[in-house]
Amino acid sequence: MTHRAFDEVTWMQRLACALERIAADETSSLSPSPDANPGIEQHPSEAIAIMREHPLLKPALRGSGTDETLHVRTLNSFRAIFLRNLVINLAKLSVKEGGRLAAHRLHRYLAAEANGTIPAHEITVIHGLTLGNKIDLDAGAYLAPYADVRAEFDLPPEPETLFGTSFPDPAVLVRDIEFGPRVVPPGSYEDLPEVEAAYRFPADHRIDYKDWFADSSLLIDLFSIATGVPLISHTLYVRLAEWIQEMDPEFGAGTHALVGYSPDWLLNGHDPTRGEIEAFLKLVRYMHANDESLNKLKSAARRLGSSLSRSWGRFGQEDRILDVAIALEIMYELKAPEITYKLRTRAGYFLGNNSEERVNIFENVKCFYNVRSKIVHDPEKAGDRDLIREVSSTGFDLARQTLLKLVYEGRPADWNLVVMSAKESAEN
Repeated sequence: MTHRAFDEVTWMQRLACALERIAADETSSLSPSPDANPGIEQHPSEAIAIMREHPLLKPALRGSGTDETLHVRTLNSFRAIFLRNLVINLAKLSVKEGGRLAAHRLHRYLAAEANGTIPAHEITVIHGLTLGNKIDLDAGAYLAPYADVRAEFDLPPEPETLFGTSFPDPAVLVRDIEFGPRVVPPGSYEDLPEVEAAYRFPADHRIDYKDWFADSSLLIDLFSIATGVPLISHTLYVRLAEWIQEMDPEFGAGTHALVGYSPDWLLNGHDPTRGEIEAFLKLVRYMHANDESLNKLKSAARRLGSSLSRSWGRFGQEDRILDVAIALEIMYELKAPEITYKLRTRAGYFLGNNSEERVNIFENVKCFYNVRSKIVHDPEKAGDRDLIREVSSTGFDLARQTLLKLVYEGRPADWNLVVMSAKESAEN
């Protein structure tokens, strides 16, 4: 027995007619509102039978009769949607725009998992950043005050707080996201591949859901590095396109997650300069240019971002120094022995433009690593709090300059050649 190929055009036409018949039953009443009259709910059986024929919907059904549900995986959850309710919502929609468009919306949603084209917006709340106006980035992404986007994306009046407090008027980073919702067979969730999300900012790239939070958190780390101040994000929302929400509220339910760092101090507001915004854009574009080859540099960036989330607490500043030291060792490709000497030399000749600057870097590195070594090997002699705080700041500035220069000028193929070339130039 051969099976006929699925004819999506005919399927949509048949579903459209069935939806319009339900809508006609409702609109023939004197009720001014579809929600006020139960008539629209009386005859969904024909439409349900047609919907069951869709090859992407059929294996995702569970139950029977009024309890039959459609199982869909969104970005970070599974949803069981009553098929009867979906038909009713589509019939109500057909009152406004006709059955053909309502049926087309459903098919578009069901077929999206094949090419990952469900549109949405990701809204990342950034505490510690103060913005007066919207700042356009590129590829549709932008920064804006939380209050300016709250109504557009139906966000809470205030974002979730950090340990009961929240920096007033946080900023948000908004960027486009696309994904495939994955209509799935019930009971097979563990065997499903990860959902892929696609971004246009900071560059065209796709990520598995398991890397979603890490991808968003990296942007905050890089923004913190570009500004040189702690920026904390722990709240991320996703809002789907309005046409999905109108098709059925369950399809359009936005995702919300708590992610990122939680600081142990109150943040000061920082108004980024144009130069800091440009440095941030340079960092994020570079980090997404080649994911495989930049994994180590991403680790260094995450360490620097982590260092800014540490301040108070018993070991806060010490841990910050260790984070910065790890970042420096990654960026300068340092291995034992003589790590301090190699770092002094490589950093001095990489960052220093003259003998005075190089000598200053030599001394800063020596002091930084002396404190770092004592923290690891002899913590009682690491120094007083003022010295540790000063060394922590100096080390971060050195690592920040290094990362920015690596991004702007590229990674050297051989650090020894960098040192030799700089020495020759200084002698001449």
